[in-house]
Amino acid sequence: MFRVNLATGDLCLAVAGWMFPTALSLELSRAYSTATPDAAPLGPHWKLWDPEYLVEQGSQISFHSGGQAIAQFESVGAPPADGDAFSIAIEANGQYLVTDRQQGKRYRLSKLGLPQLQVELTDRYGNTMVRRYDVRGQLVELIDSDQRKFRLTYAADRLTEIVLVAGSSTETDETVLACEYDTLGQLVRTRDWPNVVREYQYVDGKMVRFTNPLGGTHFAAFDDTGRCRTVWEQDGVRSYAYEYDTERRQTTLRNRNGHVQLFRFNEQNALIESVNPLGASRQLLRDIDGSLIAELGPDGSVIGSWHVATGENQVTQLDPLGAVTIIQFNDDGAIKSVTDVAENQWTYEYDERGDVATALTPAGSWQFEYAPQGDLHRVVDAGGGQLKITHENRHRRTTVVDAANQTEKLEYDRWGRLVKAYNGRGWGYDIEYSGGTHELRFSDKQYERFTYDVLNNLTQYEDAIGRRWRYHYDAFGRMIEATDPLQKTVKYSYDCEGRIEQVANEAHVTFTTAYDAAGKIVQQTDFGHSSRQYVYDATGKLRQIVTGDGKQIAVDTDAASQMVGLDTETAGYQRNAFDQAGRRTRIETAGATLEFAYDALGRVVQEVVDGDAVDYSYGWHELPVEIKTKRRRVNYNYDVAKNLCTASDDRGLQINFQEDPATLTTTADYGSGWQVSRRYDERSHLIEQVVRRNGSEVIGETYRYDAAGNLLERVRRGGERLEFTHSSRRELVECRLDGVVARRYRYDDAGNITETINGDVEYLPGNRLRQWSGAEIKYDGDGRPVEKISDSERCSYEFDFAGQIVEARRAEGVSSYTYDGIARRLKWSTPLGSGTTRWACDWLLDEVHEDGTQLAYVVHPIRQVVLAVAIDNIWYLVVTDQHGEATDLLNMETGQSAWKSLPMGFDSQVVHDHLQGHWRVRGIGQIADPDSELIYQRARYYVPEIGRFFSPDPLSVAAGWNVYSYCLNQPLRYIDPTGLCPTLSESDCSQLRNNIRNRATSVETRWQEMQTPVSILPWSTPPALPKGGIYAAPILAADNSVVPAGSKSKGSLETHIDAYQQEQKGLKRTMQEYHAGGCREYETPAERAEMRAMGKWQNKKIELPTYPLKNAPPDIRAKLGI
Repeated sequence: MFRVNLATGDLCLAVAGWMFPTALSLELSRAYSTATPDAAPLGPHWKLWDPEYLVEQGSQISFHSGGQAIAQFESVGAPPADGDAFSIAIEANGQYLVTDRQQGKRYRLSKLGLPQLQVELTDRYGNTMVRRYDVRGQLVELIDSDQRKFRLTYAADRLTEIVLVAGSSTETDETVLACEYDTLGQLVRTRDWPNVVREYQYVDGKMVRFTNPLGGTHFAAFDDTGRCRTVWEQDGVRSYAYEYDTERRQTTLRNRNGHVQLFRFNEQNALIESVNPLGASRQLLRDIDGSLIAELGPDGSVIGSWHVATGENQVTQLDPLGAVTIIQFNDDGAIKSVTDVAENQWTYEYDERGDVATALTPAGSWQFEYAPQGDLHRVVDAGGGQLKITHENRHRRTTVVDAANQTEKLEYDRWGRLVKAYNGRGWGYDIEYSGGTHELRFSDKQYERFTYDVLNNLTQYEDAIGRRWRYHYDAFGRMIEATDPLQKTVKYSYDCEGRIEQVANEAHVTFTTAYDAAGKIVQQTDFGHSSRQYVYDATGKLRQIVTGDGKQIAVDTDAASQMVGLDTETAGYQRNAFDQAGRRTRIETAGATLEFAYDALGRVVQEVVDGDAVDYSYGWHELPVEIKTKRRRVNYNYDVAKNLCTASDDRGLQINFQEDPATLTTTADYGSGWQVSRRYDERSHLIEQVVRRNGSEVIGETYRYDAAGNLLERVRRGGERLEFTHSSRRELVECRLDGVVARRYRYDDAGNITETINGDVEYLPGNRLRQWSGAEIKYDGDGRPVEKISDSERCSYEFDFAGQIVEARRAEGVSSYTYDGIARRLKWSTPLGSGTTRWACDWLLDEVHEDGTQLAYVVHPIRQVVLAVAIDNIWYLVVTDQHGEATDLLNMETGQSAWKSLPMGFDSQVVHDHLQGHWRVRGIGQIADPDSELIYQRARYYVPEIGRFFSPDPLSVAAGWNVYSYCLNQPLRYIDPTGLCPTLSESDCSQLRNNIRNRATSVETRWQEMQTPVSILPWSTPPALPKGGIYAAPILAADNSVVPAGSKSKGSLETHIDAYQQEQKGLKRTMQEYHAGGCREYETPAERAEMRAMGKWQNKKIELPTYPLKNAPPDIRAKLGI
């Protein structure tokens, strides 16, 4: 949609440009705004660039940027004063040389013509960009620091073409931008590389129509004063009307549903209040310069406040709970230190060129070195691990050597796109680009194809065996259909604000969401026609949830909107406490009280459950080096690359690990002659595992996969052969044991198993079981099974408000279960016995059974598989398969097999058990309950016989449209350790990846704007340096006035700080959802690299190198330093 300045009514449109990676970051982009001057190379109201130039006025010379003077020189060649930001001199060839002394840039300007235009720009690293002009002063050639040449062509003073000129005989000229104009010189059509077309239409000189590359058209209409009064999309679903009250300085915004928002501004057109359609007000308090000093919520509470310390280069931020964050700057305006709410400090030291050389964190010191041209060359982390990087002349990485001395080699095309990536062993891939299709060709001759539309939305994915997933979008880039290889389609529809309103699944059953006028979800009706309602107070905080069967859950939140209490009529309660950093420190439920303590980096150092403590110690990274209780200690040791080296238990076990990158083999030496070696292929699939005792093979097995990574076969030498087949959408359909069908599955369109080898399975609407194994299932209003009725028995189940089974009644008796506040089961009591479990975060630590049997687990801290277990002080080696499921327990004293199982996908078949049922671990995070034949999986229970969860996902459809589905019916490929890690489909992951791209771009944009505050767009709130800062260049304010260079700030950079933090939180949440959903499985190597690059913005701290607090007037500093 168009953007409208709510204070002035100016219409704006930002069109994405082209970023050519160089040290000087050559960027060609364009933007339209009715507030901009008429004269521009793309026609009225358009802006492309503003070159620097000099103007001679008598004996004075002024240096201009953006059309306004930013420096004045009385004479040429005179030594600059200490406070001067710029100096000027004349070189031997007669050219002027202007030096930006703060940023280290040098501008060479032509000696001929009036004005003298910039012909060369050199950054502080010596990277140079050259510009050439024609006799009319029009830029006709640009050569970047990588020696790429761009040619610009004009007609009647209008830019018609930008061409990337061929740099060698193997290249051809490529058009970057082609423009067409009407008879009035207005830009009406552009064609970007690669053939992306946009169209524009005007009335009375103002843009009234814009058609995007997908054919979606945006419209605008104006009132008699030239202010925008309406914008809408071609289908009319999204539309907004604006009404301006100049006397009251307020604007109302009305959407298609008639919901009205109100915005009020001060005399400088800075926003001071917004009122949502429900009447909730948000106030912004500003100082006399317009800088934001506090934000108030609807109830008058302080959401945040900002202060500048008197006489110091320091900013203090106060959050709603009173927590303080302090940022200090050095005299150059760069961040010197950050002190967080827990008084932990990060400090930064810089080299002579202004780059960070040392970062001192609570975990240790990080060192950074740079190449002469400014590229990062070497990083030494706090653990001593080194990352070495080399770059080609275009500042792109060509080799990366990591802390484990593994090398990655990269190649790019002239557009900066990755075309080759290979490791030191020669394994890797090539990428071929053809229009919107990207084909990855791997070293093993396999391929994958990805096709994108002109807005970079994924439209088709083809895997290595030819299966295709297709995605369709509307004219505005919103996904409307996702079709799998079986031609089963999920459809999406949106409301007038672009929010998903309805989803129709593969079985044509719908899930609907209703929003209130403020955009909050007030009701959701699932595929089974059960509805949940959400009630908010006047400030917009959630206060009540009404479940599908009418039960009410009361919600209590604190000033920071953190949930501190949940109360139900019958199903228990939860109380939460948080520290000033927003971390949960206490969770009290009916079952237990759980407490956490954290270190300076936010790592858990202690958890206490009902007085029983588990302590954690760490090195420089996030992995624990010691886990300790009163009765036990487990230690881990890592190398500089964070690979596990040893795992030990104070009861006499030590496991040593080694990796051989050349053979892709890992070895675990358990002592007493026991050794486990695992060999992988280049795609990290386990292909061979051997367990030896005193050099003799005890277990040997091989694994085979298809080109798409599906497990086809597991063969144990001298033992069984398991074979698997999969559907075209990768679902498991059959398992054969030694050639005989042992498991068979058929699915409906929505992915429910409808047939097993034991018979048919029937379903109700909403993917709920109707009948299974001769039993009828009944549900409560939230889709949880409360009764299972058969001819032989009636079972009933009681759930708490979190959806966990707390009681099960069967003919054999009553089973009861107790959990803590993060879904860990602490106690169980069943007709077959009872016991207790102690956890270390997400891992099993100890277990005690009713008969006195004690189990002590040692878990791999990275893979999260159980490595060994001591049962009544006898150590057993635990053998696991390709995705972490236990297959064997071997007595390390006798060498005998104590337990063996055959994993068959959704379930496993126990071959023998000499441990009297005490060993119950199956896959990662799975504990089998023999009394119920279910598997406890943290937040839920799982039904292995029919491959689905027993109850719906507590995350609702965040885990996928089938809330009972287990791992997309791909149990040999994915795991779900907590029952809360949704394994997402390609379409889900594609949507999230696009969302992450947008969020990362937004975060990066705001970060760059804070790096150079004058770049803040004029149609936002008044772009400004903070608190009395001096503009280095002229800028157009939101009220259409030009703020000349040298003026004191009238706006607020803090608003961008707040927005940056909010955008960053959104990015972090989306990244967590992406990784929890197993989306890495669908990434191409290029996308994996892209995700790593985007991930850095999750935690990137705010840096304000041009934050000149020392320049603020004394009276302003005194006022703000309260």
